[in-house]
Amino acid sequence: DKAAADKAAADRAAADKAAADKAAADKAAADRAAADKAAADKAAADKAAADRAAADKAAADKAAADKAAADKAAADKAAADKAAADKAAADKAAADKAAADKAAADKAAADKAAADKAAADKAAADKAAADKAAADKAAADKAAADKAAADKAAADKAAADKAAADKAAADKAAADKAKQDAQPRSVPVPKDDATASMNNIARDAENARKVQKELINKLKQTVSSKENDLNDLKEENDLSDRGIVRGPRPFKSVSAERKALAALKVDLDKAIESQNAKIRRLDQIYKDRLKKIPSKTDETNVFYQEKLKELKVEQSETMKLKTDLLAQLEQIKIETEIEKKRRIKRAVYDNEQDRFEKDRAALANIKQNTPVSTTPLTVDDFDFGEKQSKEIQILKGVSNVDKGFYIVVAVHKSEAKRDAFLRKAISAGQSNINFFYDVNTSKYFIYYEKYNDLNQAKNSMASKGSQPYDAKVSMIKIE
Repeated sequence: DKAAADKAAADRAAADKAAADKAAADKAAADRAAADKAAADKAAADKAAADRAAADKAAADKAAADKAAADKAAADKAAADKAAADKAAADKAAADKAAADKAAADKAAADKAAADKAAADKAAADKAAADKAAADKAAADKAAADKAAADKAAADKAAADKAAADKAAADKAAADKAKQDAQPRSVPVPKDDATASMNNIARDAENARKVQKELINKLKQTVSSKENDLNDLKEENDLSDRGIVRGPRPFKSVSAERKALAALKVDLDKAIESQNAKIRRLDQIYKDRLKKIPSKTDETNVFYQEKLKELKVEQSETMKLKTDLLAQLEQIKIETEIEKKRRIKRAVYDNEQDRFEKDRAALANIKQNTPVSTTPLTVDDFDFGEKQSKEIQILKGVSNVDKGFYIVVAVHKSEAKRDAFLRKAISAGQSNINFFYDVNTSKYFIYYEKYNDLNQAKNSMASKGSQPYDAKVSMIKIE
C-alpha cells in the first residue's frame, strides 16, 4: 500500500513534475515564442523605423543635396552672369575709353591741325599786315614828309608874307609916328617951375622910350634867331629819322649867346625901371600942379594929361611885350632841349661804337709800342684815379662788355690818364691789361682779370701779390 502509495505519490509527483515541466516547457516555449515574436516585432519595428529613418534621411539628404546643387547652380549662374556682366561692362568701358581716346586723339590732332593752320594763317596775315603796315607807313611817312615839306613851305611863305605885311604895317606905323613926331607939338612954354620940370622929364622919357624900343627889337631878334635854330634842329632830326644826313650848320657859341641874352635882360629891366620912375615922377608933378592950377583948359594940364596917358599905355605894352617874348624864349628852350635829347638818343649807339673802336685801336697801339721797363716800378709811379669802394660795385648797360666780375686796378675819366696807367702797367710786365668805358658814369675801368664766378673773383683778389699796379684793386660786377 505504501509502496503503491509511494508509487502513486511518485507517479503523481512524476506526473506533476512532468506536467509542471511540460507547463514550464510550454510556458518557456510560449515565453520564448512571445519573446521571439516580440523580438521579431521589435526588430521589424526597428527595421521599419530604421528604414523609415533611412528613407527620411535619404530623402532629406537628397533634398539637401538637390537644394545645395540648386543653390550652387544658382550661385554659379549668378557668378557666371556677374562675370559675363562685368566682362561686358569692362569690354564696354575699354571700348568706350578706346573710342574716347581715339576721339580725343582725333580732336587733338584736328585741334593741332586747326591751331597750326590758324597760326600759319595768322603768321601769314600778320606778315601781310606787317608788310602792308610797313608799306602804309612808308607811304604815310612819305606823304607826311611831303605834307610836312609842303606845310613848311606854306608856313614859311605864310610867315614870310605875314612878316612882310607886319613889317610893312610896322614901317607905315613907324613912318606915321615919325611923321607925327616930326610935326611940331605944342609943348607948353614954361610959365612955372612945374612945367619946366615936366618938360625936362618928358624929354628924358622920350629918349628912354627909344632905348627901350631898341632893346625890345634886340629881344625880338633873339627870339627869332632861337626859333630858327629850333626849326633847323627839328628838320635835321626829321631828316635823320628818314636816314638823310644834313650838312653841318654854322658854329654858334651857346655860352656867348647865353651871356648876350642875360646882358640884354639886365639892360631891358634897367631901362623899364628907369622909364617907370620917370613916369611916376612926371605923374606926381602933374598932380601937384593940378592941385594948384585945377583948370581943365590949362594948356599945360591938357598937354601932360595926354602925354602921361600915352607914356603909360606905351610902357604897359612894352612890359607885356617883354613878358611875352621871354615866355616864347622859355618855350623855345624847352622844345630845343627835347630836340637835343632826341638827337643825342639817336646818336648814342653810333657814338658808343665809334668810341669803342677808337679805344680798341688806342689799346692795341699802346701794347705794341710800350716796352717792359728795365727798372722796377713802384706804387708811386701809378695814378689809380678815383678811389673805389671795398664793396662790389654793380654796373648795368655797359656796351661791348661781357657780364661777369672784373678785378679793376684803376678808374679814370681822362683818356690821357687812362693811357698813362696802361703804359705803366705794361712797362711793369702786365701784358693782359685792358679796360672798358661806362657811358653812364663817363669813366674808364682798367682791369686785367675777369671771372664768371664770384668765389673765383674773391680768391683772385685775396691772392694778389706785391705788383705795384695791384695796390688799389676793387671788384666790379657787370650785369
